[in-house]
Amino acid sequence: MNLKVSIFVNNDARPPLVAEHGLALGVEYGDTRVLFDTGAGQALLPNLEALQILPSSFDYVILSHGHYDHTGALAKLPPNRVYLSSRCTQPHWSRHADGRIREISMPLSSKEALIKCNQVYVNQWMEVSKGMWLTGPISRVSGEDAGGDFYCESTCETRDDVLDEQALVIETGVLIQGCCHAGIVNTLNHCQENASLSPIHTIIGGLHLVHASEERLHLTAETMNHFGIKRLYLMHCTGERAVEYLKAVCPRIKIEVLRAGDSINL
Repeated sequence: MNLKVSIFVNNDARPPLVAEHGLALGVEYGDTRVLFDTGAGQALLPNLEALQILPSSFDYVILSHGHYDHTGALAKLPPNRVYLSSRCTQPHWSRHADGRIREISMPLSSKEALIKCNQVYVNQWMEVSKGMWLTGPISRVSGEDAGGDFYCESTCETRDDVLDEQALVIETGVLIQGCCHAGIVNTLNHCQENASLSPIHTIIGGLHLVHASEERLHLTAETMNHFGIKRLYLMHCTGERAVEYLKAVCPRIKIEVLRAGDSINL
């Protein structure tokens, strides 16, 4: 079956689509059409309209994790089935390099919209449609951090490892990420341990390497080569420096940076 992934919301966009800090992808596989994340809230509906796609045309919604830039437009969608972690609505805070502390939780409007939806909590590896699987919670064993200075409260006392994150796996060997806060090493190992599917050869989405150290970048590249990854379609939180690093040390991998308005057919 053909897999089509469309970028509806991203930090960069092809006119006439608008950009925002966030991510929303359309995933079409077989007879199933899924909205994977919703962006921060302002770009999704205008971009769907520009693409002549009805918000009601999706069979269900997947939330990769509970940050505002992935859940913000949920209240603007018709009530639907939503796959999410039971931790998705918990508080999330971020501390910036200049000391600013900012709440990055799911907006209240999206939490209220969830009440009207058919919520399906994903707490383990789960098939959501024929040939489409959600990872559920991803074990953190590699030493990778969550990609930023994240906390569970405004006082910044408890580190937030974003344990609500999950990824989508297509049986043909495609991994679709929101931000990869779990780390790509942990995620690929988790998929290998749980899936009796084709080995992952293509990764689509954000890898949250924008603040990654040289050691982290080296581990990421080493892992990509070890798993035989053939294609990377990167966006959102990956970071320009990380993209250039991966291009330099992974010459056998086809690497593309995508914008809202782009699509991939596999």
